[in-house]
Amino acid sequence: MKYLFIAILIPTLFLTKADKPVASGDDIIGTWLIDTKSTKVEFYKCGSNYCGKIVWMEDSEENRDTYGTPFKDVFNPDKDKRSENLVGQVNFKNFTYNADDGKYEGKAYKYSNGKTYSGYAKMNDDGTLYTKGGYKVMGMMVGVSYTWTRVD
Repeated sequence: MKYLFIAILIPTLFLTKADKPVASGDDIIGTWLIDTKSTKVEFYKCGSNYCGKIVWMEDSEENRDTYGTPFKDVFNPDKDKRSENLVGQVNFKNFTYNADDGKYEGKAYKYSNGKTYSGYAKMNDDGTLYTKGGYKVMGMMVGVSYTWTRVD
């Protein structure tokens, strides 16, 4: 009887582990809506890394007043780039995936102030995407975080 119990228990343990989805670096690929509902970004493969570009911005009076129509990169430190459209702009650059901790790390450009920050992204258990960008202080990221929902 003891051997029958072990014969049933061990395969069950393996099946339980196999039922849990295995995270992949490609999980980030797709279109995501930021929690403020103002911007959609499409993450895609760029070489062996991942990048994200703006594919939609909310057409609000605040956005039109701040960025013009169509929305322009008015805060870019490079004056020659201030007339470039924000929609289509790559804001997440060269994010590398680390399978050990499930994080993507790279550079994030914040168009609302024209600055580029270190950043990371991580898939949440509920299928949302958590991003944080800022400065590393004593090994910890200090900055702004957002939660994104997949829209495709």
